[in-house]
Amino acid sequence: ARPRPHKISLTTVLPTFIHRSPMRQQILKDVQLLLLILAVSMIAFADMFYLLSKSDVTTCPPDQDPQDANPYCSPIRYLDMFVQILGQFDYGSFLDHPLTIGLFIIMTLFGAVIFLNILIAVVSDSYSTSCQKSTRLFGRARLLTVAKINALEEIMQPKYCNRKDTQLVRVAKLLFKLLSFGCCCVAMVLYTRLIIFIDGDNPSSAAAVFASFLL
Repeated sequence: ARPRPHKISLTTVLPTFIHRSPMRQQILKDVQLLLLILAVSMIAFADMFYLLSKSDVTTCPPDQDPQDANPYCSPIRYLDMFVQILGQFDYGSFLDHPLTIGLFIIMTLFGAVIFLNILIAVVSDSYSTSCQKSTRLFGRARLLTVAKINALEEIMQPKYCNRKDTQLVRVAKLLFKLLSFGCCCVAMVLYTRLIIFIDGDNPSSAAAVFASFLL
């Protein structure tokens, strides 16, 4: 017999998503300080390269072509620094000034070698800690999900079927619903008569149609 294909449904996907969500939250909580340090370092190195390059007229001439210009002479330096920290090195932009070569070496050691390895280690340690605490985190996530579902049930439940209402309140709400339904039916009948009257053999202006219909 052929094995039945595994059906993907909300009942199978939702528990997995709930189970993994606290892990993602724990990892993001642990690395947020490192990401802040990365952003500050990236901006600082980009500004240092910009100041050194801008001070040299041969590196950043005033009438240079934007397509062939040094990336550290324009605001794109932040994006280029981010790419450099991730490991896509292009040292051709740092050979115009002696200090830029030293900054490039420091940036490479700090950003690509030290910082990224620390970030990987922190993420791995955070994931291991989350796996150890998965039972408690999963229980907390289930409580939050059940609370949200109960809140949605209270909101989406029809008001005239609320179990907390007394018998008199239920009757009053039911009468109000019936009255609203009757008004809607009368409005639909009048609207249908108006459409039939407009589509008659004697077409006239809109004012005359409404006046004749109301009178």
